[in-house]
Amino acid sequence: MIFELPLALALSCLLAELPAIYDALRALPMRLHRLLEGRIARRRPQTASALAAWATLACMALAGALGALHPALRVALLALALPARAVAQRTMDVRARLDAGDVPAAAALAGGEGNMTYEQVVRAACAALGRTFCSAVFAPALLALLLTPLRLGAAAAWAFMAAAGLASGSRRMAQAVDACLRPARWLLAALCALCTALCGLEMDAALAALRTPSDERLACVVRAAVGIGDEPTHAPLAGDLVQATLLLSLALSLAVILETLLLLPLMR
Repeated sequence: MIFELPLALALSCLLAELPAIYDALRALPMRLHRLLEGRIARRRPQTASALAAWATLACMALAGALGALHPALRVALLALALPARAVAQRTMDVRARLDAGDVPAAAALAGGEGNMTYEQVVRAACAALGRTFCSAVFAPALLALLLTPLRLGAAAAWAFMAAAGLASGSRRMAQAVDACLRPARWLLAALCALCTALCGLEMDAALAALRTPSDERLACVVRAAVGIGDEPTHAPLAGDLVQATLLLSLALSLAVILETLLLLPLMR
């Protein structure tokens, strides 16, 4: 049981190397998600919230029932719910566009505008990486690990993924997801600052950014850690995206180790 989440993260990265298989495994859940999202968008706010809640509970129940059959199924379900490599690959695609000199294409991938400069694209990509990594990988991974002693880790991750996907059509669901993400963002920012100190990077700047009282705290910490924060030590480079990805991955690993140690007495 203690190795379910590490194995799931490793399997997720392995499946990302086999896009045909990975896409086929996620095709049905994604199709159902689009169907539910369309139905929720056409409902009144009260009905939409109820439908989103029932869909999330149904997703959790189904994942829980499948995971109860065998530990290997729980690992596989967790791997599909934690697209760690896919999130990192998008950032690497931005880097590849920047290295090729195609700044407008890199800006589009980073979620920015076509008239952004090279340096602005790097900063925007670092910020987007932090937000996406937290919502798609870090928060559901820690929630899954928290419920692993009850053998509900996969169910929790799938429920969070369903809730996050349906939040755009339901105000209450969006509030619930945001309530889960706020402490996750703070914890990830704190761990990034700690990892920055341990690795001898821009510790002072990262710790200063950690005190930023805003939703952009995580983005500020990541940018400061790689030296492109409010007081940059160098001009933003495409290589900073690799460093930011490694930093977030190291923070996730540290979080998994710490939470596992805390939950170890409950695991059998």
